[in-house]
Amino acid sequence: MDKKEIYDIWKNYKTISIFGLGHVCKNSIEQVKIFSDINYILDNNSKLDGEFYKGIGVKKFLPTEECLREKILISTHYKEIKKELLELGLLENVDFCSIEKYIIIMKWYSLSKVYVNEVHMSVTTKCTLNCHKCNMFMPEYQKPFHLNLETLISDLDTLFNKVDEVSTLALLGGEPLLYPHLMELITYLDNRYNDRIGIIELVTNGTIIPTDDMLKGFKKCKIFFRISDYSKTVPYQDRLEKLRNTLEQYHIPYYVNSSLNWLDFGFPEQPVCIPDQEIYQHMLDCAPVFKGLNDKKLYYCHIVWSADKCGIYKERETDYIDLQEDSRAKIVEYLLGIMKEPVSLCKYCAGCSSDNENVIPVGIQRKRQKDYLVD
Repeated sequence: MDKKEIYDIWKNYKTISIFGLGHVCKNSIEQVKIFSDINYILDNNSKLDGEFYKGIGVKKFLPTEECLREKILISTHYKEIKKELLELGLLENVDFCSIEKYIIIMKWYSLSKVYVNEVHMSVTTKCTLNCHKCNMFMPEYQKPFHLNLETLISDLDTLFNKVDEVSTLALLGGEPLLYPHLMELITYLDNRYNDRIGIIELVTNGTIIPTDDMLKGFKKCKIFFRISDYSKTVPYQDRLEKLRNTLEQYHIPYYVNSSLNWLDFGFPEQPVCIPDQEIYQHMLDCAPVFKGLNDKKLYYCHIVWSADKCGIYKERETDYIDLQEDSRAKIVEYLLGIMKEPVSLCKYCAGCSSDNENVIPVGIQRKRQKDYLVD
């Protein structure tokens, strides 16, 4: 079923439900409301049953006749929930689909707009930590570096020349609070594209306390902090608590992820070898919710960019969309995973699909010559 056929089906659904009350759901609700009323937010967590979010009732999903009549947008753990719904006799792309796919398709065919759910842009490869199995391969950089400010601004301009809306634009590293031009970049984003970005996020490990001037800038530009808590393995609990207190003092919104689960991708130390005929489906099952932006390219999987930059892999032309050359229609297809060839690194990377059960400790540190931790 192609994207136009999916649109022809879903444009007729005036009331739908969302499966999963999480980060993606909360950031996407207003986009869904443009095209349909939201009946319920369904969730497998019985503790949420009877709650409300933005006036929408939350109820536990049960295989009742009423629930099976729902048209459902899945906002979390797509592969697992897809399997559950298929076993109940529901049809993919007819009775349910991913919330990201729904919004991308509806925006394109109803409004002629290119919509991206989440874009990550790396601003530095320097980090205060040196985590074993970092999914952006930071320990593999022999000479970590800051990216050029003018280059990043040009990347953003190129993106928004082709893309109309980005729900979440996340700045990351490495550790983005090490980036010396961070406020200049954020100010540019806020001044130029604040009406086309839902949320600007900083993805930080919580080891750095920003200066007062930076905090005032973050508040003015309505920056959201997404903090990864590695304090169970790295002793910086006091610093992390100080950051939380500081953000609250400045009324800067944040989220601390204290229940992180890391998966061992295998690559680069022990790369897997996915059979050629299975690579495409393997890529779709992994399906990262974020796309990567660097070097005027939009990556289906951002780790390919970093693997190339640190010298452990050579990216191929099929691993990204060229934002200068490729059409808006091709970008939409790429966002939906419709491409002639899958991401090449998928052959060697176990990824984040449910098939990868290699859960590993979070934030185990590797020794290195230089420490960027700021006191």
